[in-house]
Amino acid sequence: METASPFVDESVSQWAAALRRMIVCSPAFESPELHGLQAFWGNVPMPFYNHACLSRPIEDLPGMRRRIEPLLRFAAQHGRPWMFTPCDEWLPVGATEYLFTVGLVPAMGLSGMAAERPIEPASTVAHDIQRISGTSGALLVGELNCLAYGMPLEWAEQTQWASFFGSDVFSYALYDNNQPASTATVFITDNCLNVVCVATAPMFQRKGYAEAVTRYGLNEAMRATGLRHSVLHASEAGRPLYERMGYSTVAKFTAWTSAHP
Repeated sequence: METASPFVDESVSQWAAALRRMIVCSPAFESPELHGLQAFWGNVPMPFYNHACLSRPIEDLPGMRRRIEPLLRFAAQHGRPWMFTPCDEWLPVGATEYLFTVGLVPAMGLSGMAAERPIEPASTVAHDIQRISGTSGALLVGELNCLAYGMPLEWAEQTQWASFFGSDVFSYALYDNNQPASTATVFITDNCLNVVCVATAPMFQRKGYAEAVTRYGLNEAMRATGLRHSVLHASEAGRPLYERMGYSTVAKFTAWTSAHP
């Protein structure tokens, strides 16, 4: 395990803050006290909304077992698909093999990224971008993310909580001929612009829509708050986009999931 840096610490902290912000408004929300872990359980069928992550590095495999075994018991008692997304730098040697033995499988890799201010694009094309809010806006964020990531569309119903409402949330949708095509949300967490839920429906991908709506949301959030420092957690497919915007990778994460249909 490598020594953690302030950049890694911030990336982990902001990942947990984003998870809590998204899940805390679930009517069935639970956040159990688990040693060395943070867990946010919406108690819904969507695995992402039953989520755990590390609160500090793990030194060795015995320490890993002491943390994961209570999480496994808690998850088994609740009977919902779930996810565990630790920072790779915070895991000990042998952690991957151990997670396989307890029935978890890697779902995707994420890059924790940061930028002081995104680089302006070389050219700007006008798009129909609208701020969204309320239950209908939260549902739209959920629908576009379900379409983009191949999840059952009915899971979007589990995103329409107040998590995406309020003065600390800047959520936008880009429309193509009046049809919602892409979305991005910026949470204000600990004086930081935390970009989440960037997604584009498959039929509208590779048109630059994700970049356009993300830039728009960031600019609006910066204008309203005066903040400049931004973080996000990118999939491997999305990472090149954010590198073009001036983000640098500061940490690596792996999203592990329980077996589910």
